[in-house]
Amino acid sequence: MYYLDVDGVERNKNFHLDGSWLWPLTPRMRNEPSAFFMAALETTRVWALPMAVLTPVVHRLPSWAALQEHALAHLLDDKMQREQDFLQLDARGRYAALLQRHPHWASRIPLRHLASFLGMTDVSLSRLRAKVGLIRG
Repeated sequence: MYYLDVDGVERNKNFHLDGSWLWPLTPRMRNEPSAFFMAALETTRVWALPMAVLTPVVHRLPSWAALQEHALAHLLDDKMQREQDFLQLDARGRYAALLQRHPHWASRIPLRHLASFLGMTDVSLSRLRAKVGLIRG
């Protein structure tokens, strides 16, 4: 998931790997045009179900409310952690935190996308990786 800045440059906001479920969690997300875009970085199978079809069925299920609450809590936790990382860590610290929380991302997500997610250029991230010995041969 990414935004485009005023110059048309992609700024990555999140990644969703195998088995991810995505749906508009909030009324605003359901009722207003999205401000971000999505692109597949790997071969992907996507199943789409219109909210107009899904909503009448799932809102009768007690488990739906619990699933939504769980998804919102996870999203908020992730956003708060990312905000804390940006406010308290330098680029090296943000990269180390990413590797700790999502070790599989480094081998699957292209460097330029990881760099954008971390708030740096791909050149800066490449240099940082070389400095800390994270370049794989």
